[in-house]
Amino acid sequence: KEVLLACGELFQPPVSMSARVSEIVDFVDDNLLDDNLCADMVCDRFGISLSYLSRIFKESQGIKFIDYIHKQRVEKSKQLLTGCASMLTIQSVAERVGYSSALTYTRAFKRIEGMTPGSYRRLYSTGEERVP
Repeated sequence: KEVLLACGELFQPPVSMSARVSEIVDFVDDNLLDDNLCADMVCDRFGISLSYLSRIFKESQGIKFIDYIHKQRVEKSKQLLTGCASMLTIQSVAERVGYSSALTYTRAFKRIEGMTPGSYRRLYSTGEERVP
């Protein structure tokens, strides 16, 4: 410990896997709207490898890391599609939830929800069904 401190490095006790994943989830949720958010950014931030991130995230959350990001972004976008901001274009919604491309957003939305964002908006904005 003294050697580490003398070299100017801080001693950090090992972090449990569940605590590490919890920190990662918090970081992702806090940075979800950043279109630069990606696995490499998280790996750099936490000083871990991509393979380690993938493994611990899947083991802990039961979902791939990138799928978690897409799922969270799609959930946020559903509020924009049907709420007060429902007049936004699909491109604007995509940008507001962290996608730089409406095409990428639409593909992710369709994979998760089984319909396009436009179809979702029409279905839930007409009052036919309540937004889940």
